[in-house]
Amino acid sequence: MSLTVVQAYDNIEKIITHGFLTAGVSYAGHHFLLKSMTDKEYGNLALYRRDDDVFADILYHLSFCTVFIDSSNFLENRFIRIPQLVQFYSTLPVVFVTKIKDTIQKLNKHYLNSLSFLEGFCYTDKSRYLWRILNLENRDHYLGIAGLSNVGMNSVQENWIVINKRLDEEELYSKDLNLALLISSAMNPKGTKVISRNYDTQKKELDELRKDIAEYGYDRKRVTEQKKKSDWSAPVKSREDLVRELYRQMEGKKDKHDLFIEEWVRSQQSMAEEAKKQAEDRQKEFRAKIDALDMSSTEGSKPISASELRKILADKKELQRDAPIQEFMTAAAQNESSERFLKKISSTVIRASKED
Repeated sequence: MSLTVVQAYDNIEKIITHGFLTAGVSYAGHHFLLKSMTDKEYGNLALYRRDDDVFADILYHLSFCTVFIDSSNFLENRFIRIPQLVQFYSTLPVVFVTKIKDTIQKLNKHYLNSLSFLEGFCYTDKSRYLWRILNLENRDHYLGIAGLSNVGMNSVQENWIVINKRLDEEELYSKDLNLALLISSAMNPKGTKVISRNYDTQKKELDELRKDIAEYGYDRKRVTEQKKKSDWSAPVKSREDLVRELYRQMEGKKDKHDLFIEEWVRSQQSMAEEAKKQAEDRQKEFRAKIDALDMSSTEGSKPISASELRKILADKKELQRDAPIQEFMTAAAQNESSERFLKKISSTVIRASKED
């Protein structure tokens, strides 16, 4: 049975707050509240396990997975009351013991199926809310059920703590960075702006990825890419798979890798044809523009003769040779006019007026 994201998140919340998943079973007017087995409890179960008696081993397993029988809480003073539960289950019919065992197996299966959604749950608002108000060392106070701490901490809770501490560190880093950028902006506003823009871009991409994981319970992009890579070739995991693959190749049947290559070749051909079509369209458009031009007002071109070309080149050389002479003549004329002006000034006599 595959779990939806909502069901998986609900299971993970119970695993974090309670430490396990629960299910009820009734027998002869009595109600049993059972729970899933945690990884830490399997280690504790080894202290009671008896390899020489399989039935006794099952009874101890059921005792570890018993929370309530009617109004009796078997999580309090747990290690003292486990022998009492073993004695009690030994008196019950084997059919009912088997039913309890099957119920616990289903709980354990739901427990394991929910683990792949843990990362997505950690990025939800509900998870961050629990992180701020829940004390895992004293879950009895949060839920009002005595003895929950005696179950011990499971691996889901440990990973949940690690991820949330990491998220806390990111929030603190973001706060400290903003303060540092505020101070540095007074000294180097341009550099501060570049750092802030790069950080905001990376943070936005990370937030979008985590939002997507929280919505779907997993990284869809990564899983899709891995699935595409796995579809390139047929799985060969055993000798029988290899024999079947060889027979398929001998019969000329195409596997997923062959189909992928054919699809790639078709895509390349399609891209080449599209590029060719675009080039032809641009050429046609250019020709249409040329044909639409009015060439009647333009002077027609004619070929130049060899004598005309020699005359043009000779005129050009003559101009280049005469340019320094013209500059010299212009400078000499300026000097001559300056000398005449000075002579005219020097010949003028300033006389005193008769009134002086």
